[in-house]
Amino acid sequence: MTQRLANKFGFRSKLLLASISVATAVAPVVFALQHTPQLQAGPQAPNTVAAAPAFEVATIKRSNSSGSFGMGDGRTMFRIGWGPDRFTATGVSLVMIIQMAYDVQPDQISGGPYWLRSEIYAIEAKMDESEANELRKLSPDQRQIEQQRMLQRLLVDRCKLSVQRETKDLPEYVLTVAKKGSRLREAKPNETYGSNGIKGPDGRTAGAGVMVVVPGQLTAQGVPIAKLVWFLKGRRELGHRLVLDQTGLTGNYDFTLQWTAENPTSNGISGPDSATTPDSSGPPIFTAIREQLGLKLDATKGQVETIVIDNIERPSEN
Repeated sequence: MTQRLANKFGFRSKLLLASISVATAVAPVVFALQHTPQLQAGPQAPNTVAAAPAFEVATIKRSNSSGSFGMGDGRTMFRIGWGPDRFTATGVSLVMIIQMAYDVQPDQISGGPYWLRSEIYAIEAKMDESEANELRKLSPDQRQIEQQRMLQRLLVDRCKLSVQRETKDLPEYVLTVAKKGSRLREAKPNETYGSNGIKGPDGRTAGAGVMVVVPGQLTAQGVPIAKLVWFLKGRRELGHRLVLDQTGLTGNYDFTLQWTAENPTSNGISGPDSATTPDSSGPPIFTAIREQLGLKLDATKGQVETIVIDNIERPSEN
């Protein structure tokens, strides 16, 4: 079991490399996915935080609403992303940042005050030029580890965060190819999708590496299986369990998954819940995955490393 710990922390998404826009309520959710680093590390030990690279300057401000900017049609979003020399987050709770910093799912975090999950913040953190240049020299996997360590240090410096790690035996799912084989369409190399591609919030057609989520439906365009696994991890329909990829599928794929949604908001980082009516037009998600994708989920248990919050304070703004 211990050899599998490194693969249980699945926050391997465009969240750490560029911005993601997430619409609340019943609006579509568009995930732009360009890279899937296979990180071989779990949460960082607290004693490594002091040695982590630090942002040159950071501003953390509390917001008055669950999303501090909109899409122009009444929908609000949160956005989290890394630029070449900075980290920005808008409309986020601090527990969302902890998830990113320690690469964990919501049920792998325990403890902390109520406001950790309910209060909403905007963060702008900038590196100095030399630090940004050093990060550019790293491989994507190494860069992601350093970015996580920078977020951990930011939380320690500004929020006095103190955590412990505990290993627990938790239920999880293993994703494999079903007996009749995969039904996924493998995307062609350098496929542009043209006018038939998925359109983003700005109305422009996206290329490969995009997933769109509406209640009860996931549409993917040129994405690796790791992105499907990321989407499934922590979903309410799966009991908030972790999902491990054992499909052996290594390409990029196009697919549409339709199911009965128990939680109409998107998976990913936990955020403010939306009060919407679940979509009940599709089959249960287990059936949908098997019949529509040619994959299956098998329940199992495994040793999972969790984060226990001993202390955290509301952040100082400067």
